[in-house]
Amino acid sequence: MEAYCFMCRSKQEMQNPQHITLDNGRPVIQGICPVCGRKMFRTGKSKLSSEGGQSMAVKQLSELKKGDRAKIIKVSGKGSLHRRLLDMGLVSGSEIEIGRVTPLGDPIEIKAKGGNLSLRQEEAAGIQVEIA
Repeated sequence: MEAYCFMCRSKQEMQNPQHITLDNGRPVIQGICPVCGRKMFRTGKSKLSSEGGQSMAVKQLSELKKGDRAKIIKVSGKGSLHRRLLDMGLVSGSEIEIGRVTPLGDPIEIKAKGGNLSLRQEEAAGIQVEIA
């Protein structure tokens, strides 16, 4: 996979590409420049799985079933609800597990950072996760 190296000022074939999530929740591919040995990053829609790496399975939290484990990538929303979700520990990089689900599927219980939270389906739909 090619990426632009800012030290070499040219496109180079990335060594050891792997998916990571930045602090801001953005998924990127990180690798090493073969010329200078510095870290390289590639953003955007690129398929690492076709080159022998692992692909990320990104879903909405509302799509998960009981017992599924995932890592939060992004928490969408506006206003007080968004702030509340972040305050309760639903931040990028947090690992969660789906606990109980009611018969009609609304609300769902999630286990995050040592606590249990109940979220409605519409709230859970605004949270993107990577399946663990």
